[in-house]
Amino acid sequence: MKTITQDRWNAAQTAEAANWQDAASRSSRVLYELTEHSEVAKVLDTYLGGKEDLDGLEVGVGPLGTGFLAVHAAGYFGRIMGLEPLPILDVNLADKALQEYARAVRSRVEVVQAKGEAIPFGDETFHVTCCINVIDHAAHPDAILEEVRRVTKCGGIFVFGVNTLSFLGRIKWRVLRRMRPDKFLFVAHPHIYGWGQISRKLRRQSWTMLWDNKPSLWQRMAGHGRMSFWILEKRVSASHSPGDAGSA
Repeated sequence: MKTITQDRWNAAQTAEAANWQDAASRSSRVLYELTEHSEVAKVLDTYLGGKEDLDGLEVGVGPLGTGFLAVHAAGYFGRIMGLEPLPILDVNLADKALQEYARAVRSRVEVVQAKGEAIPFGDETFHVTCCINVIDHAAHPDAILEEVRRVTKCGGIFVFGVNTLSFLGRIKWRVLRRMRPDKFLFVAHPHIYGWGQISRKLRRQSWTMLWDNKPSLWQRMAGHGRMSFWILEKRVSASHSPGDAGSA
């Protein structure tokens, strides 16, 4: 996966910050952020059912400070850490009930302002790691995935999601980006991916695949862009006995 220049990343972050500042005052956008990806949460229940008091990490928890784990899976965790390079915003909504709910969700997360390329935690710290809609916005996507693997316990779970485009969709994206390079969509997304490209990367990292929402061949060739998800398990290496694998 290609890296980008510091100037390119700064431009992406500036665009994202403006976008999130607007979102923090719109009830419809906050509600969307709180409810999206619920279908993946149901699948995650299959692998976390019966567990409790886990340590969780969400890389790219978002400037609302809510993320995915604290909304959809909080009952499994004794601690949820959230990494976010952008400042956490105050939510100021006309819908006060929704505002209080968003703040309650945020209170479940301890946010650290840091980049996913340099996660400030030790090896094999977390039972569950999560990274959704992040690497296509990042400076060094490979470094983020390597860091996530490093801090995940052997036997731990990784919930990963990224927007993927079909073969024709990637051609269209490159043409339109060349025509309108200053458009928010292109500035905020310095990277684009196909489903197969991401899957090969995850296999090379030696994750065990538990579940994915693999698109059909037609979708991979000519379908619309979509959020692709994987739920993976970090393989137990030969140097770890079963009793060292963690509880996730």
